[in-house]
Amino acid sequence: MQELLKRLELIKSAIALEDDELIALQISKIKTLAYDAKVTTILNLLNQHDFAQAVQAIEQYLADNNGLVAYQDKELQALKLALKLLEKLLQQLTEQKNDLDLEIDDFNREYSLTLGAIIQKILNLRKAILQQKVQAKENLFQAKKAAFEAAKAHVENIRQQAEALKEKLENLDEFSDDYDTVYQEYETLKQTLNQQEQVLNEKRKEAKEAKDELESDPANTEYKEAIHDSEAFEKEYEVFIAEDSYALDEAQQKALKAAYRKACWLCHPDIVSDELKEQADKIMAELNVAKKKNDLARVLEILHALESGESFGVASDTENNKERLKEKIAEAREKVRLLELAIAELQKSESYQLIQQLEDRNAYFEQLKTQLEKERERLEQELRQLKQQPPDDDFYPACSSELSEEDWEAYHNIQDSAANDEIDNYWQEEF
Repeated sequence: MQELLKRLELIKSAIALEDDELIALQISKIKTLAYDAKVTTILNLLNQHDFAQAVQAIEQYLADNNGLVAYQDKELQALKLALKLLEKLLQQLTEQKNDLDLEIDDFNREYSLTLGAIIQKILNLRKAILQQKVQAKENLFQAKKAAFEAAKAHVENIRQQAEALKEKLENLDEFSDDYDTVYQEYETLKQTLNQQEQVLNEKRKEAKEAKDELESDPANTEYKEAIHDSEAFEKEYEVFIAEDSYALDEAQQKALKAAYRKACWLCHPDIVSDELKEQADKIMAELNVAKKKNDLARVLEILHALESGESFGVASDTENNKERLKEKIAEAREKVRLLELAIAELQKSESYQLIQQLEDRNAYFEQLKTQLEKERERLEQELRQLKQQPPDDDFYPACSSELSEEDWEAYHNIQDSAANDEIDNYWQEEF
């Protein structure tokens, strides 16, 4: 009632000022409020430009209803107005951020559809090339490790034999002839065991050195990074391809943005009253999913449901507790600050800066595609050359010189199988 009376006062003043724009604005505002038949008569007089009769009717209506207006707390009204202005600013900033997100998402979607497959091929080729480059040191490590494992098995066999002789001695008469024979065998075997344990330790050190050399190789570090990059891109690309997204023309994109904005205003969780936040969150989440998929039909369906159903009350209209209003004002200001920061970050992002510079996006993607195709061909040629190099040429100099005759056979035994294996998780705790 109070808002209605205030707007009628404004119309009366606007008539005195001959301000037709202010009159039209207040008429449109009144039409959003609940009013009775007398106000309908006033609006009809105004529409007929019968301002003299309209002023009399307004004065009479104000006089009749003046006693019905309850006392209004000026601080409360000021707080509600401050919150309302912040709610509007929040909505404007949210729309601005959503527009930026949509623009960047559209660009990234087109980028992935146009270039994703060839980028995946290039990442896999780089991984394969780096694998070839570190294969010699990997083979050397595997050979050293195989020699260590063989030595360890040999030591364990000798240790078991020694344990058996020791047990045999314990069961013999210490003064028998057999005791001296077995004792001599046992002592000889213990010496052999000690020697082989030293050999085993040397084999372990050699394997560890080979592992350390492999780990410290810059090409190996690059290879691990290439594995990670390839796998991460493949997962992202598969998710993107699997997304059920709709292709929209320019007019449909505009309709999507307009409907999304309007629906956001009707259910945005940051501005609705507290008791409706959970419900607003769910609707907003569904709305965002539809927007991301370019599902115009679903966005329109949600908007229609919001417009047809019971509207969400905004906090500035429904909250009358001054302390709570102050809290909401502080919360809204913080949200405004965070939104402004997010918008600034998006505007500074590499994608957004690139989008702003592009005059012809299709030409840009075609140029990139041509460059990437050339890079793919170059990498394929490099990989072919690496695979064609024989094991004993310059690709394996360190490996061939560092292997002893004892380890050389182990090297050749693992060479073929290791050539196609990736290097992940090949070390053991012993190294």
